Amino acid sequence: MGPGGFGWDVCAPRTGILLFLVNRVQDGRGDVRAKIILGDAHAKVGLLQIMLGKSTDEGGLLKSLEIRRQLLATNPNNGGRKEALANSCEMLGDAEVSLASRARLTRNVRTQDWRNARSHYQQALSLYLELQSKGALRGEDARVRRGPAGKHSLQELGMEVI
Repeated sequence: MGPGGFGWDVCAPRTGILLFLVNRVQDGRGDVRAKIILGDAHAKVGLLQIMLGKSTDEGGLLKSLEIRRQLLATNPNNGGRKEALANSCEMLGDAEVSLASRARLTRNVRTQDWRNARSHYQQALSLYLELQSKGALRGEDARVRRGPAGKHSLQELGMEVI
């Protein structure tokens, strides 16, 4: 057995691990740990591809968001799952900021990317504030929130902090 009892070799190629997780989640076993890891993988790979300019497809980030929403729905009082959902929303905002910053975009496309970023950041902020009010934020999130992609403040995106 590998880490976490998943039954895969530590030295297995990463693609093999991801395929194993996808199969484990899709075969109806409902393995929560596999879903959490798969959601994390989709989020990190999706954001990295967009930030590096390798893709404009947000499919991985949206899949992560879907997985994390499903996990939270099964246990709505789980602060860790709520924080993971907030992180997914924030990552989608970061991706939209990156997409809006591309050269040679029409004004309408750029404006829509910024609107999408704002919407995702507002969702994240709402979740973070809810967690903060309950004293349930952990790690970096328990301290002052960083700006989107480390570059823009919420005020720069036209958002008010209540």
